[in-house]
Amino acid sequence: FFSRFSFSFLGADMEPEDAVDMLRKGDARVGLCYQNLGAAGAEALAEELKTNRTCTALHLNGNGIGSDGAWALAEALKQNSTLTHLHLQMNDLNDPGGESLLDAIKLNNRIQKLTLKFNDIDVEIMDQI
Repeated sequence: FFSRFSFSFLGADMEPEDAVDMLRKGDARVGLCYQNLGAAGAEALAEELKTNRTCTALHLNGNGIGSDGAWALAEALKQNSTLTHLHLQMNDLNDPGGESLLDAIKLNNRIQKLTLKFNDIDVEIMDQI
């Protein structure tokens, strides 16, 4: 059994609405790594994630979403009951972003894997995640 997987080519610049369209395709796994989405892209994806019931794994590594983008995704995780894997490596996250994600996964028991490597999040926060 293989689930569907949408991905975009690495290193391209993607507009936030195009990223949201990929999430809306209905695939279980969506890869949007290294698309230079920034906080605006993460915020747009977060709005879609609040009601999305198909995506179980979202790969957003290397998009420079920062803590504002992490906060938006954390708010979405509080409402989303489908996503189980979220990959946010190399996204310029710092302690406030890490703390917002930590608070969200305390409320969302569906998250099985949250990857945050290569960000600037304090080890004490990382240990709790």
